[in-house]
Amino acid sequence: MTDRPTHITTHNLRPERPERWWRRLCWAHPQIAVSGDLPDASADAAATASVWREAGITHIIDLRDEADTTFEQNRLARLLPDATYIPLGTDDDGRDRPGEWYQRGIETAQAILADPEARILIHCHMGVNRAPSMTFAVLVALGMPAIEALESIRSARPIAAMIYAGDAIEQWHRTQGASTLDAAIARLEVEQWLDQHPVDTRWIISRIWRAEINLGLAG
Repeated sequence: MTDRPTHITTHNLRPERPERWWRRLCWAHPQIAVSGDLPDASADAAATASVWREAGITHIIDLRDEADTTFEQNRLARLLPDATYIPLGTDDDGRDRPGEWYQRGIETAQAILADPEARILIHCHMGVNRAPSMTFAVLVALGMPAIEALESIRSARPIAAMIYAGDAIEQWHRTQGASTLDAAIARLEVEQWLDQHPVDTRWIISRIWRAEINLGLAG
């Protein structure tokens, strides 16, 4: 079962049980879902891949720089053979992401979405920062106003912190020929929204880490 966009704003500083959102498909757009990655355990990975398949996922954009992309591609070839795996990894170090990274993600998504039957999953490890931020960049490139895009992602995925969204909007405006001032203003508007609608990122990540440790111990 998937969570289609509700467009009901959710601004809960500490969403209840963030680990339950970790690997849940969250639809910020009718063709774009955000989530965390596949579990390590084979049985759990197969179950998660089955959910992705039932949701009609045709393309998987993996934003984890830390991932073994050869391993991931091979297991997805077994678990989800009809889906296309696209690695676009980057660090999650809190610093501004390179403009080329956003542009590659945007161009990749735009090409995929030319097919109205396509369904993209954009994921990182936890689905807290990198994947929601790239999803934001894609939604803006598709013509959605920045604040509406932020609202759509947060409504669909309450644990989405999107700490790179300000950088994403600034980079987008630059590629569109906006002045330095206009790009900076666009970034400020996004960062003000994030400041006014915060989530407790450290708390969310700590709860997911705890769940991950428990899964490792159980395995």
